[in-house]
Amino acid sequence: MARKRITAQLRFLSAQPPVYLWLEKILRNSSEILSKNVNLSKNIFQFSSQGKDFPEFKQLGSYENIYKYSIKQHEDFWATVARNQLTWKKPFTIAADSDFKKGRIKWFPDGELNASVNCVDRHAEKDPTRTAFIWEGDDPDQVERISYAELLVLVSKVANVFKQAGVRKGDAVAIYLPSCIQAAAVMMACARLGAPHAVVFAGFSADALADRINDCGAKVLVTMDASMRAGKTVPLKEIADKAIENCPDLQQCFVFKRAESKSDEFLKNRIDVDMDDAIRNDSTCAPVIVDAEHPLYYLYTSGSTGKPKGLVHTTGGYLAHCALSHKHAYQWKEGDVFGCMADIGWAVGHGISIYGNLVSGGTELLFESLPTFPDPGRYWSMVERHKISQFFSAPTAYRMLMQSGNEWVEKYDRSSLKTIMVAGEMCNDETWWWLHDVVGEGKATVIDCWWQTETGNCMLSPSPGPKGEILAPSKCTRGFYGVEPVLLDEQGQEITGNEQKGDLCIRNPWPGMARTIFNDEERFFDAYFKRYPGLYETGDAAIRDKEGRLQITGRVDDIINIAGHRISTKEIEEVVLSNKNVSEGAVISIPHEIKGETTVAFVVPKNTDLCSSSESQLKETLTADISLQIAKFAVPSAIYCVDALPVTRSGKLMRRILRSLAVGSTELGDTSTLVNPLSVDEIKKTIHFSK
Repeated sequence: MARKRITAQLRFLSAQPPVYLWLEKILRNSSEILSKNVNLSKNIFQFSSQGKDFPEFKQLGSYENIYKYSIKQHEDFWATVARNQLTWKKPFTIAADSDFKKGRIKWFPDGELNASVNCVDRHAEKDPTRTAFIWEGDDPDQVERISYAELLVLVSKVANVFKQAGVRKGDAVAIYLPSCIQAAAVMMACARLGAPHAVVFAGFSADALADRINDCGAKVLVTMDASMRAGKTVPLKEIADKAIENCPDLQQCFVFKRAESKSDEFLKNRIDVDMDDAIRNDSTCAPVIVDAEHPLYYLYTSGSTGKPKGLVHTTGGYLAHCALSHKHAYQWKEGDVFGCMADIGWAVGHGISIYGNLVSGGTELLFESLPTFPDPGRYWSMVERHKISQFFSAPTAYRMLMQSGNEWVEKYDRSSLKTIMVAGEMCNDETWWWLHDVVGEGKATVIDCWWQTETGNCMLSPSPGPKGEILAPSKCTRGFYGVEPVLLDEQGQEITGNEQKGDLCIRNPWPGMARTIFNDEERFFDAYFKRYPGLYETGDAAIRDKEGRLQITGRVDDIINIAGHRISTKEIEEVVLSNKNVSEGAVISIPHEIKGETTVAFVVPKNTDLCSSSESQLKETLTADISLQIAKFAVPSAIYCVDALPVTRSGKLMRRILRSLAVGSTELGDTSTLVNPLSVDEIKKTIHFSK
């Protein structure tokens, strides 16, 4: 791997100015060392690509100048982006009216536009045959494509159905669909009418769906009779029917029918309507023009017990942020095919797959299956068949595929890949290098970016960056354009200088951020602006390394205090994952009678035999590694070897479930999103027998 990496870097350096000759000489010497079978450390980094040109700020020249301008003149910067990237019915004259001290965020408030016009109409007019979406179902042979012209017709038809059902500007529409073309069309139809959509992940339980429908006051629900996942039928309509029983204000439920579904009697309720029949109507629908601050969608945080938290994102600012992120953080350019594996029910699915793709006039692959079905080569087969340029997934999914062996990657042509992205959780170095060396063959840029449901789109990313910069693994590195990150200590004082840890906050407002929590402004202010007046509190902690690069270490509540020692569970987890015999691992905190807090580790060995024959040896090794690399106090009070960790379909590890299991609680919360629900029972047994 290292030899391939050096070869790629030598090709890059051969085309560079003489200032790089000294490094070229070092790398050639390193290549000679490798040819003699001498081990070389992994401190060899690839050079980051420079991203697209930025014509709006061509006069500023370098990346450094553009970034400085985006911070010092952040309102003017975002106003320029919004004017150039979006089509306005009424141009705005006010860039922003925001004050973090009051929790007030407004961007382009006197401007007017329509999101579906920006995402569909203008591209359908300019290039009607361009592919907007490629959909691949559970079966790899199930592939559909839709052009921008065809999408405009479908969006208009769905919007007309909604109008006939009484949906008006400001009315909420709940969507319970998998990642498919129909879902994208429904979201755009809502935007066309100025009706905020609330997409609910199509793996949530009936109770979770009902909670969200009732909270946002949706008049209409759109679902599907069933979908397929890993060869199994997911009865979406049956789940929706159970939810509807607890939604007294819901007026209609529109149901798409899947061609491969065997269900014939899916219209059971008096409010049910066959959507495929209903859309046989007029193919034109005039867009409803809205203020830039008009709600575009509500997206609920998932997984935890208690009342769901519906974050409100608005139209103009969100679209501007998505357009900027797609082109500059993720390095998309016209003609590229983007493959984002996130479900549309999550923030990444909204920000990249739907809005980022469509506002840019791009082509996106919507994927409705699992990365290991029918085999672990599924991702890379899609890269080859669809010529994907930008690929995005979660670290857990990548680690799972890495465990399956390189042969599943090398079987397919991945030469189309330009950018490989990772986000959603911490990415360890081994996974980053595997993506770089094996998946990308040393040619694709690996980007570890960070953002949240609350932030709308990209906030921290190594791309774009200074010319000739060396890209460090597993670091989101710096603030994106218009984003000024700061670190604070426990007293709320800003931490300057490098090699520091602190709570991550953002200094100035940006257009893509959530405006409030639906029907709960006080909760919104308390969660994000109360603790650190004048700043946005992310709730995450970060490290600034000796070069000034940022790395997320986990949630602030993952920063624990063990007998007076402050440490992140992610730091311990990094040591666990670096062990050659560990494929997956998680470290969580639990209360301790004496120490206040302690940690518990759950480990999936690469060789399942280790769970029986050499389990104690692996535990002893991990104990020694943690003691050596961090300190004795950081050693978990228990280390459990398990067959699998509980993860969602989007690849997110459900740490709250592990925490509940570790303390013996029977309150596990919603487990309906788990890909592997049986893992919960297996972990219970492991803990029981260990005690």
